[in-house]
Amino acid sequence: MGHMSWGHAVSRDLLRWEHLPLALAEEDGVMIFSGSAVVDWKNTSGFGKDVNMADFRDPKVFWHEATRRWVMVLALSAEKKVHFYTSENLRQWKYVGEFGGAHFKADSDATLWADYGADFYAGVSWSDAPKADGRRVWLGGMRNWQYAQDVPTNPWRSAMTVPRTLALRRTPGGLRLVQQPVAELLKLRQPAPRKFPGVTAKSAFSIGLHTGKDEVTTIACDTAHSRLAVDRTRSGRVDFHKDFPARHEAPLRLADGRVTLRLLVDTSSLEVFAQDGETTLTELIFPTPGPRSLSIQADGEVPRVGAIAIHGL
Repeated sequence: MGHMSWGHAVSRDLLRWEHLPLALAEEDGVMIFSGSAVVDWKNTSGFGKDVNMADFRDPKVFWHEATRRWVMVLALSAEKKVHFYTSENLRQWKYVGEFGGAHFKADSDATLWADYGADFYAGVSWSDAPKADGRRVWLGGMRNWQYAQDVPTNPWRSAMTVPRTLALRRTPGGLRLVQQPVAELLKLRQPAPRKFPGVTAKSAFSIGLHTGKDEVTTIACDTAHSRLAVDRTRSGRVDFHKDFPARHEAPLRLADGRVTLRLLVDTSSLEVFAQDGETTLTELIFPTPGPRSLSIQADGEVPRVGAIAIHGL
């Protein structure tokens, strides 16, 4: 697995983090495993009729009071590989159902991604901090073990997502997991956002995040087929691994024909929250440093955009 260590940081406001001594230091030639990397070998949850239960990892179960439902979030290897770190395509799967302490009964056999991007992994969640707060908060590691050892950064590799609140929302298709950046993030916004008048749309459109020459990360919305995608094939440095340049799609539920997008863009990451957090995609990108610009394009009918606001953080 190369050089690895297990970090340790604490925060009082979810914005500023104090780095503490390593929880697990690097030991050459030794694999580091977390005690939370749980495998349900006995299938106590009742899953796995057609799946190797060794694929279910690090389950997290939480209660959502408003809907009176339990949610279990776990990592699942799409390649059905047993070893925790060798999965070709690990993402987070989500079930909604009832929980009695040991056995989890899902509402249906439908399995949904919690994040449809390539780089949301091993979400860490907590609550009761303090108890009066009432929120369930989590954050994920922005990495993918297909190329985690090859990303062009030094001396660190990857980062954590912004902390997100978790909740359930009732939709025509059933309960759906909703994620939103924590409200504390608003405190980092610069006082005067850049605002642009609306243009307006019912056809497919795309948003381009432009950096260096011929570099663009594209967020494409296909309203006719209810799909949202992030294309990072031209996002900047993409040649360090064959699996990195790719396009990742997600379902998009249209509400009255409207699409809302919130994009968090950092030096080497993009976090997309669509329809007020109902669909999320987390992607690493490695653009050329320097100025960035935004474009909106459409095939056919000009998009109608109610408002655009750009906030520096």
